[in-house]
Amino acid sequence: RSETSDIGQLNREKILSAALELVQSDGVDFSMRALGTKLDVWPMAVYRHYKNRDALLDVIVDAVLGKVLTEDAIEALKDSSEPWQSRLEAFCLHMYDVYVRFPGVAKWQCATMRDVKVKAILMVFWSEPRK
Repeated sequence: RSETSDIGQLNREKILSAALELVQSDGVDFSMRALGTKLDVWPMAVYRHYKNRDALLDVIVDAVLGKVLTEDAIEALKDSSEPWQSRLEAFCLHMYDVYVRFPGVAKWQCATMRDVKVKAILMVFWSEPRK
């Protein structure tokens, strides 16, 4: 690995994609060294794109939330042919399924967010095993 070749091949999207893969396999406790290894770059090269690990985790949270708030999921919530309770339950199950695929993201999101209502909902998803 050379420091100069790291600059040309690395971008925020590649880093985020690799970080999401690491989160799926190892949870949010991955190291920047592990991320650098996965990307085949020096770990310090990642810091050219993200100020620190917390900044990267914030972007990971946004990416996972984007997987929750898909166009299909929003449209299903709006579909008035089903009772609102059924739509809400289906959305919550979808949300749960997404967060389960990315261990620790809901916990990180809870630790860093200020919205108490959303935080309470995420804490339930993070702490309760699905039956």
